[in-house]
Amino acid sequence: MRRLFITCLLLLIPLSAAAELATLRGDFVQGGLVMGQTDPGAAVYFDGRAVRVSAAGRFVFGFGRDFKNSARLEIHLDDGREEVRDLTIAKRTYKVERLTGLPPSKVTPGKKFLARIRQENGEIARIRTIDSEEEWFLSGWQWPALGRVSGVYGSQRILNDIPKRPHFGLDVAA
Repeated sequence: MRRLFITCLLLLIPLSAAAELATLRGDFVQGGLVMGQTDPGAAVYFDGRAVRVSAAGRFVFGFGRDFKNSARLEIHLDDGREEVRDLTIAKRTYKVERLTGLPPSKVTPGKKFLARIRQENGEIARIRTIDSEEEWFLSGWQWPALGRVSGVYGSQRILNDIPKRPHFGLDVAA
């Protein structure tokens, strides 16, 4: 009986060595956001790109609107242990609104409005380049205003048969 017990213990050793090196929680869907926790000092790569890992071992990554159906996450610890996870990303259905019979001014923005759009998109692009050690993602999201949700991430309008850029935010009618 003792020999059987020792044999069972020895068989369980590889299982404990296969423990995951990071915990992940979030939405594994197009447009989703995932937060992770691993050992401090670990290196994390999402589809080959380095992900910032905080001093406490926390990290965050997301999937774009039309992200493919799979991704690879690599975790490398200081002690040499490594883990590769192949992630499955669910397809998301987005609302598409078709509007016809609109006057051209409602379909194609004028020069002044187009300049504003370019300026705002430039500011958004600049902000997205900021790589900060702050862990603001841990505090959750706060609504900027109370009101009806008037624009949803990923939704798209087709105006007079011209597909417009998908929406990459969340709008609140305040």
